[in-house]
Amino acid sequence: MYADLVAPIFEAKCVGCHNDEIKRGGLNMSHPDSLRMGGESENVIAAGNTQESELFRRITLPPKNIKFMPPTNNALTYDEIKTVEWWIEQGAPFEGSLTSLKITENIKPVLLRRYGIDTNPKAWYETVQLIKLDSTQLSSLVQQGFEVKTLGPDNSLLDIKYSGSDLTKEKLSELEKVKEYITWLSLANSNVTDEWLSSVSQFSNLTRLQLEKTEISDKGVAHLSGLKHLEALNLYGTKVTDALPTRYRENKQP
Repeated sequence: MYADLVAPIFEAKCVGCHNDEIKRGGLNMSHPDSLRMGGESENVIAAGNTQESELFRRITLPPKNIKFMPPTNNALTYDEIKTVEWWIEQGAPFEGSLTSLKITENIKPVLLRRYGIDTNPKAWYETVQLIKLDSTQLSSLVQQGFEVKTLGPDNSLLDIKYSGSDLTKEKLSELEKVKEYITWLSLANSNVTDEWLSSVSQFSNLTRLQLEKTEISDKGVAHLSGLKHLEALNLYGTKVTDALPTRYRENKQP
């Protein structure tokens, strides 16, 4: 992490005056070992404490201050200062990866802007990698009356929809053949029953389920308790009651 995020800042803005040959203030910032040794000032870097870190104090002084660093027109940018600040707050580690540190809210936009690193949690379906289904398998589902879409050219997971009053348990059983591929499923406005949701309970990568305006009740929703990645469940216009577990009740959208 230090080598990729922090060292390039020091190399561009500090090492010109703090290196193996020129050690202004007795400080050499050209590599971790020499930086750890510090310089004439105490606490050049106080791990975990920016206020006690002389380095951080110098780069955040008013530019007209005689001790402002670097004393050139090549001052650290806002994002560079925030990166150094965060690094020090995290203990100023020279080893380890980005994932070993706490990604605070104020550093997230900096990491995205400066380094192109998106640290926001990804939806489950974005993390699942599966080989593409054979086109004949998708065609078979379409013949059963399902609308079938993939999430994109690089994502093989499926968005499946069925509406109407001619849904059958046998048709749902066809979905079981591709159960790990289904992440979005809409059975809204269909004749789906509580019993048939036992098939849906096998869709381990399901993240969104629409059951609005159906006859589904608490008994049917109970089948869904094992779906660990279910993030959105629309139960508007169903027979589900307030006895429903909190996890689902919060998604009983009007």
